Amino acid sequence: MFDGRKTVNLLAIDPSTAAIGWALFQEGRYVKSGVIECSGFNATVGLVMTQIVKLPAIDRLVVEDMSFHKNPIAMKNINTYAAMVKTVVVMRSPNVEIYHVFPQSWQSKLLGAFPKMPREQRKALSRLRAKDIVPGSKGGEDKLEDECDAICIGEYFTIYGERHDQPQKSAGKKAPRQKKRVQNRN
Repeated sequence: MFDGRKTVNLLAIDPSTAAIGWALFQEGRYVKSGVIECSGFNATVGLVMTQIVKLPAIDRLVVEDMSFHKNPIAMKNINTYAAMVKTVVVMRSPNVEIYHVFPQSWQSKLLGAFPKMPREQRKALSRLRAKDIVPGSKGGEDKLEDECDAICIGEYFTIYGERHDQPQKSAGKKAPRQKKRVQNRN
């Protein structure tokens, strides 16, 4: 997965309306994780700045994509918090590659969860998997659910990575558009 040319620092985030879970991986191995409480826009910006700035330069940012949330107000807040983290990471690491992962992708492949499974069961599976990933974890009880999800998202990306999730170029550069082939109908 990783090309070996340099240390790859991967930051996985799980944004939600209550907290932003994050997990740092270096060369495919878990390093540390945490949670940023979302308590109003300005307070959250400050917390994101202070926690993200303490991390090493990020090469890959993996964000859980919540573009299809049932509640439009929650979706707007979640996407705002995700954009906030992306902005801070890009300011620190202009060449970062940004990837979006759908919850169904990582939950089905990594946890064996299916979309109709109750939320509590999916969260319990995430907590158990995070316990396996994090050395010395107390069965996941010492981690909040958003942090467990971020750990699982990072683990999912280190295993399945670029084969399933395409990067979104940062620093204002747009990926070149591919031309559609037009078939000649003669």
